[in-house]
Amino acid sequence: QPLNETVLPVYIASMVELKLKAQLYYCAHNLVEAFPQKAVAWYAVGCYYLLIKRFGQARRHFHKATKLEPRFAAAWIGNGHACAASDESEQALAMYRTASRLFQGSHQPLLCIGMEYLKTNNRNLSSSFLFAAEKLCAHDPMVYNELGVMNFKDERYHDAIYCFLKVLKLCGRGDPLEESPQGAREEVNLSVFLACDLDTEGDGSGKRSEDRGYQSRVAGIMLQKSCATTVFNLGQCYRKLRRWTMAVRCFESTLTVEPNNSSNHGALAFTHHLSGNLDAAIEAYHRALALRPEDTFCSEMLSKALSEVFGAHGSFAVSSLDEELESMLAPNRRAEASSILQDQSDVHVSMNQSLDMSHSQSMFRGGSVQEEESYDLDASHQSSEVSMMDT
Repeated sequence: QPLNETVLPVYIASMVELKLKAQLYYCAHNLVEAFPQKAVAWYAVGCYYLLIKRFGQARRHFHKATKLEPRFAAAWIGNGHACAASDESEQALAMYRTASRLFQGSHQPLLCIGMEYLKTNNRNLSSSFLFAAEKLCAHDPMVYNELGVMNFKDERYHDAIYCFLKVLKLCGRGDPLEESPQGAREEVNLSVFLACDLDTEGDGSGKRSEDRGYQSRVAGIMLQKSCATTVFNLGQCYRKLRRWTMAVRCFESTLTVEPNNSSNHGALAFTHHLSGNLDAAIEAYHRALALRPEDTFCSEMLSKALSEVFGAHGSFAVSSLDEELESMLAPNRRAEASSILQDQSDVHVSMNQSLDMSHSQSMFRGGSVQEEESYDLDASHQSSEVSMMDT
């Protein structure tokens, strides 16, 4: 039943999450034609405009849905998302508070309020709403992701790592040790590096001990595309703790899912740079700039990495290259010079032989010796010219 009003809000929200623009447009069009007086129809239209990032029209259609049915909480939450995307925090908070009054037992409005307060850097209110959402729904990965971001901003990196690992645990399907299905899309096996976190490199506080047994089984979790942001945040925590190997593996895992994300390449390059692996850092900086040339941070860090490389190996000098080229060509030039000298000596030998022959002929012949000598000299001169031409 494609027009079942009971499941339509969940169906529409799923299409938004999966970014199915064409299917959502078709569904919204059918709903408006079939139920023009139903709030869910205009809610679908608002979700479509929210998906294509036309937030003004999305707010207008969400508002129409709330006018038709004031207690339709999904439309209030959608309107809050559109306001938050337009950087209108106060209006977004008002929409979320209305949805919280309508959804008394739901954690979603509280989570959204906490996210908005975290966005505006109000840590106290954000933590209270996020912890309240955790109490209502302790199995929502989004709650722990936002708690991890809050701990990261408060520089509690070990607590942030725990929250991000909790997200990956909740996103695992069934038994974490199960193999991934053949041909699974947007998934990749996480390597065993996640398993050595709190067991071997904890902060020594003894907190979160109930999840230590899980750490040895986390290797089989499947990294979905929706979890790539969490793994990226996890890598940032490891980078802050100067655990370069763990951070590099996190960023490399995100690149297997999102290879064209310049932020992943930039974070990987910066981690290599901090760890002293300048060659890998320069290569990753180039990849990040190829995807986003206007990235000023990567551009500046690339220049710094190149200056560090040339500073460590000495400045580039043209004279040194000339000296190296001269040393390479010297044996060839010496061989050419010796061959030229050998040719010149052969020419002198042939000239002397011809002069000796002319002199001996003038002694044995009678008549005009002067003419014979001139002839022999001309002949010897010609023979020398021929021998030089031959060389």
